[in-house]
Amino acid sequence: MMAGVHNNLKRVRRDAFTLAESLFAMTIVAFVLLAMIGVMPAGLDALRESERRAAEARICQTMFADFEGRSWINLGAQSDIITYFDEQGIATQGRTSSRGPTKDPVFAVRSMMIERPEAGEMNMATKGLLPGEESPSPFLRYVRIAIASKLQDPAVINKMQTALRQGRNENSIRIYTFVLASEEPERGWGP
Repeated sequence: MMAGVHNNLKRVRRDAFTLAESLFAMTIVAFVLLAMIGVMPAGLDALRESERRAAEARICQTMFADFEGRSWINLGAQSDIITYFDEQGIATQGRTSSRGPTKDPVFAVRSMMIERPEAGEMNMATKGLLPGEESPSPFLRYVRIAIASKLQDPAVINKMQTALRQGRNENSIRIYTFVLASEEPERGWGP
């Protein structure tokens, strides 16, 4: 009978994990979690950058529509006014630089009419000339806008005018140029 009890003890099944197996599994999980945590800051930075670019695209569309709605003759008017936008690229209530915005802005925008863009600034023909033209077209106007972020720094607003004149991006200032066209430049679109 003693032999039968001994054989029954050998047949006992192991349903649990051993300590070594558990530690090995936890080590794998820890490495995977560390890798995921390490990637998160880069992903968050990419998300912030894409949100900023989307807001700047909305701002460019808003500014283009604003200039497109103006009279051709009065395009250069109000070029010294700073317009403020929120984090989504929507204009805030405060519209002028003298009073400042009434809502916390994230972007400030200033525009400037230019004679013609520098070579390489636009993806057009060299120096803003259309193919086959010898001189700038009277049917085209070029508008350069500066979009500034990091408005906590008061020097950013002052640097916008310099960045507009030079047509170069700075640390927290992005420059965009767009072209307006009219079939009848002397009459324009507006009244």
